[in-house]
This record gives sequence, C-alpha cells and structure tokens, in this order.
Amino acid sequence: MKEREYTGIKDWKLQPINEGSIVITQQGTKFVVVWKQKHNQWCIIQSNQGDHKELQGDWFKLERYMQSNLEVIGSIYDNPELI
Repeated sequence: MKEREYTGIKDWKLQPINEGSIVITQQGTKFVVVWKQKHNQWCIIQSNQGDHKELQGDWFKLERYMQSNLEVIGSIYDNPELI
C-alpha cells in the first residue's frame, strides 16, 4: 500500500480522506482526491477516462464538499478498478 498524504478531512463514516482516495457522493458520482498545485488546495476530480493517470473532467474544491456527502470507497493505488 502506498503512503498517502492526509487531507485533514474525513468522510461521513469518519474515514480519513487521503491523496488518491476514491470517494463517492450520495448521488453516486465517483471522484478521486488530488492536490492541485495551481490552486494550492485539495480537489476532487471526476475521471472520464477510467485511468487515474489520465484524470480529466470536472474538479471541485474538496473543502466545499461537506463530509456528510462523501464516502471513501478505495484508492487509485489499491483499487484502480473502482474508478
């Protein structure tokens, strides 16, 4: 398992959200947690390619999502098939 940086945010089950975590919203949308250097903050990005090396699509500031709306279901390092 790859060591991942903790974002300082937990999901609704109080699981830590780390860099590379795959999270799902209550509406069923999956995102990957990434650090956006350009914006100097944690973001979630939807994968349109199904390959974490080619993450593309809409991204949002992680802090704007309430933890009650996110659930960690895996990581791109341990469970890439989940994206």
